Amino acid sequence: MYSFADRFLALDSNSKNPLTTAYILSPLVDVRVESCLHLVYYSVGSMVNKLALYLQTADTFMRLLYSEVIHIHKTWHALHLVVPLGMYRIVIVGERSSHHKTTILVDNISLTDGRCTQECKCNLHYNSKY
Repeated sequence: MYSFADRFLALDSNSKNPLTTAYILSPLVDVRVESCLHLVYYSVGSMVNKLALYLQTADTFMRLLYSEVIHIHKTWHALHLVVPLGMYRIVIVGERSSHHKTTILVDNISLTDGRCTQECKCNLHYNSKY
């Protein structure tokens, strides 16, 4: 298991920096057994945000694992993704729209051995200050 416990991604409203992109890049991980990537994300705003997850191999090839254009959710969502065998970095990318009143947050990121118990995007009802 690999935990990103000390990492999170936050792109908050800022009129000076529209179209901002933030990245989380894991250390190189060697996935030798079926594994599941878990995370939660939140988005709010008057325009759209984008969340994408990639697998980056040693030769810098980026393979898209997941991508979503997010339209004003205002709720937390859990994401559980099957991760293929191999050695790579996990790259999480948050892109904020051109509108300055948008926010995207990603947290509780972990990679666990074994099959995903849920392979879905699920609505969660956490309290949030956003």
